[in-house]
Amino acid sequence: MYVEPREPARSASMLMLVGTIVFFMLILVSANNFIVLYIALEGVSLLLFVLTAQPKTLVAVESGLKYFFQSSFASVLLLFGIALVFASAQDFDFISIRWSMLTEPLTNVTRIGLALITIALLFKVSAFPGHFWAPDVYRGPIASVLTVFAVVVKLAAFFALFNVYNQFLTVMHVHSSLLLYISSMASMLLGALGTIRVINEGGNRRQFVAYTSINQVGFVRLGLVCFSSEGFIASFVYLIVYLLSSLLFLGILSRVRVGDQGQQTLTRLDQLRWLFQSDLKFSRRTDLFILAYAV
Repeated sequence: MYVEPREPARSASMLMLVGTIVFFMLILVSANNFIVLYIALEGVSLLLFVLTAQPKTLVAVESGLKYFFQSSFASVLLLFGIALVFASAQDFDFISIRWSMLTEPLTNVTRIGLALITIALLFKVSAFPGHFWAPDVYRGPIASVLTVFAVVVKLAAFFALFNVYNQFLTVMHVHSSLLLYISSMASMLLGALGTIRVINEGGNRRQFVAYTSINQVGFVRLGLVCFSSEGFIASFVYLIVYLLSSLLFLGILSRVRVGDQGQQTLTRLDQLRWLFQSDLKFSRRTDLFILAYAV
């Protein structure tokens, strides 16, 4: 088995982009206003588009453009949903909107607006019905950017989802539970089927990560369906464990080299057979972990 040393920092511009993404994520997590939430999400999306296409290879640029156009569609849904909620509540602040919804009967405009906001946020965490971008986009970026996609961005997007649902817990409990339940079950099913298909075809590691993320996101959101503090805590704990597992898994795959001279990058999971046959210690340590990560 050959292990590649960690990648050095690509450039000052790359570090600046990552730092700006982290800044927008902090704003996203602490947002208490729909306008701030929208600006932070758009800032993260635009910078991720730049990072995805950063290697300037054909696959990377294609992945970046796919993410840009599909993310723009989700942004339109989010903006339209915010506009509908504002038309009903006459405010962008979470607390004011919640008070308006509690004191006045919900209108169909408000219900449609909340549904569109939910769908847009589900897209950001690659959950059904906005899961389709992940297998294509994950093919393009370099290993470090893929880690940002799979771990950091997902964590921030889920925090935003938790924040919105925590603010409107009592209001959305009846109107969004069915939508979340269907989305969770569909994500688990489609993620599992996609993972099985990728493994049967030889196991492209990036698509494997994409489909397992879709599958695990479905499990994370099951806690939100309960609309209770216990459900939120359970989802948060599961999310942290999953993201730590993703970080470890991507770290292992990005540093491992295969081949007689260790000159080949591990791009497909079927290449692990060579390692399992030549290094029994590596096999014992990783096979159970990969199986647990997949399911």
